Amino acid sequence: MLPGGTISYTTITGTSGLATGTGLVTSGAGATCLYAPNTTTCDADNVVTINGQGTFTLDPATGVVTYVADPGVTQGTKTSITYRVTDIVGQTATSTLTPIIPPPPVALNDTQAVGAYDTNQTISPLGNDSPGAQSAPLVLSSLKFCPTSATAPFTSTNCSLVPSQGSPLVTADGKYWVNPATGVVTFDPDADFSGTVIQPVQYVVADSLGQQTSAKITLSVSNPPAPVATPQTKSVLPGGTISYTTITGGSGLATGTGLVTSGAGATCLYTPNTTTCDADNVVTINGQGTFTLDPATGVVTYVADPGVAPGTKTSITYRVTDIVGQTATSTLTPIVPPPPVAVNDTNIDDYDTNQLITPMANDRAGDQSAPLVVSSLRFCPTSATAPFTSTNCSLVPSQVNPLITADGKYWVDPATGVVTFDPDAGFIGVVTVPIHYVVADVFARVVSATITPEVLPPAPPTANPTETFGVRGEVQVSDLLANDAPGHLSIPLVLSTVRLCDVGETAPSCSAFRVTVTEIGEYVLDPATGNISFTPESDFIGTADPLPYVVEDQMGRAVSSTHTPTVVDPPELSNDSGKSEQGVAQIISIFGNDTPANAGVPFDLTTLRLCRPTDTPPACSQTSVAIAGEGTYSINGDGTVTFTPEPEFVGVATPIAYVVEDVLGQVVWATIHPTVTPRPEVITIAGQKLPMTGSDALAYVGWAVLLFSAGFAMELLRRRRLS
Repeated sequence: MLPGGTISYTTITGTSGLATGTGLVTSGAGATCLYAPNTTTCDADNVVTINGQGTFTLDPATGVVTYVADPGVTQGTKTSITYRVTDIVGQTATSTLTPIIPPPPVALNDTQAVGAYDTNQTISPLGNDSPGAQSAPLVLSSLKFCPTSATAPFTSTNCSLVPSQGSPLVTADGKYWVNPATGVVTFDPDADFSGTVIQPVQYVVADSLGQQTSAKITLSVSNPPAPVATPQTKSVLPGGTISYTTITGGSGLATGTGLVTSGAGATCLYTPNTTTCDADNVVTINGQGTFTLDPATGVVTYVADPGVAPGTKTSITYRVTDIVGQTATSTLTPIVPPPPVAVNDTNIDDYDTNQLITPMANDRAGDQSAPLVVSSLRFCPTSATAPFTSTNCSLVPSQVNPLITADGKYWVDPATGVVTFDPDAGFIGVVTVPIHYVVADVFARVVSATITPEVLPPAPPTANPTETFGVRGEVQVSDLLANDAPGHLSIPLVLSTVRLCDVGETAPSCSAFRVTVTEIGEYVLDPATGNISFTPESDFIGTADPLPYVVEDQMGRAVSSTHTPTVVDPPELSNDSGKSEQGVAQIISIFGNDTPANAGVPFDLTTLRLCRPTDTPPACSQTSVAIAGEGTYSINGDGTVTFTPEPEFVGVATPIAYVVEDVLGQVVWATIHPTVTPRPEVITIAGQKLPMTGSDALAYVGWAVLLFSAGFAMELLRRRRLS
């Protein structure tokens, strides 16, 4: 309570009274009473005054005690009064009533961590405020705000605002509103505001006794990300004009929050060698050119002097400012590029092969800001003369409509600039007519160069030795060029140029179609087919000396090799034998002891046949022959023969013949002689037995039991007789 004020305590008796008991007395001697101070005696009239503090008054009938504080009473807990209650049987209880004069509440100024740029902040200003006493709490509904024009002292008289989001308290820094139900205040900073507010807001709040206090809310907002300015370089020709990419805007060179385009903070150009904005944003660099900025659009144009020299020119610095005053700078640089350079091209590739050449690969732009343009690549007709420009060189040859020269055809892929050279068939060497091309940079400055391909000769043809085999007196025929090859498919060997080297001739200087070698035979070349025939002398056997020959391709390049015939006698076969035990099959390698006519004339295993006893070689056709009572002969795929004897057969089997041809068809035969030996006998030594095991041991046990039983019976019989 406050000084001079009056309070009523909760009724002592009654249903919701401070005291409980059975039939609490409200009248007479036992009625509720106030004790006189420092006694246990009821005050006569239940009116008790505490000097300098106040007066307690009890109405026994209602049980209500009132307290009237003196106007000059000091703050704090005051002297308590004791009251007594009595129940229906005379039992008593006492307690106290205490008045408190609380100090006024205390409100503390509010701050909090710096909030993000352009982001609402919330704060509970009563969170750090405190009442004078727990009995006099702060009242949330009393929270009121002061207009920015209010001055101290701040009370509910000059601070009565309850701002809402729809009707906020507006300051120089932003907007404020409060949630009356929670006391939470929202601050919505202005889009261009950062830093600590310059207009903190004041508020007042009261406790339950109406005592007021005030404080202020001071918030801070961080800066947005600093702006970023990007440099740019552009090429311009003497006397030309260029526009740089806009500095501000969605795709501008500079980025930042709310970049300023007007007023003192607008984009500007610095005066050269200063950090001061040029007054009219028109800056001239003597002998080079003039920069002009339109702050509203952010576009800078540059006009180069007509006589400006090639090279990188003086840069201009531009500045941008964001919504909160942060700045960034960068530069714009003009370049007057030297003209491009085209370099002559050469290329070497295989015979009759399309060559791919990228002529611009070794050409150079005057500057990287003025690149060469692929689509400007043009070719000159063979009749064009210097100077080569886009006027007399305007061809874009295609594969369908190529540029034709004395050496071949040229065409270009306009998308890539790759040139294809298709040399004429038969062309070899460096082209006799190089082609000219022109190309321009982005400023249409044209340069020219030449393309000079070279075609390598094709690989030379190859000739490889041939050989044939034949029997005595037989003519041997062979395709002399069968295993020879041209160096290139388009340059075949010429059949009509084949010649044999006669005795005394040396390749490639050979001219013969017929060559006779004494005691060997005669060679004859058929020029229409390229076949060579060798007719050996009737008594010649063996391998003749290699006969050289020559042949030319369509380009007249000669190669030589040899032809070697061999005349062979029939092969020689030897009889074969085999041995195995009774009942065991034997595999006989019948060719292991045979000799072919020549290493180049092997046996033809597919012709191997067996002869029945009734057949007469070479008239034999069997792959399997069975001999009754002895066994069966069978041919295996690897040229061996298996003899499978009958189970009981022992001895030398009936020989059978076999026949075979070599690859020249020469037939020979021999015989197979298998032998089957008896199985080894099992030897048994009479009069000896193996040690006793198993059932023999059981027999001995049986005999022992029988003898024991007989002895036992005889003993019983003897005792009976004695008795």
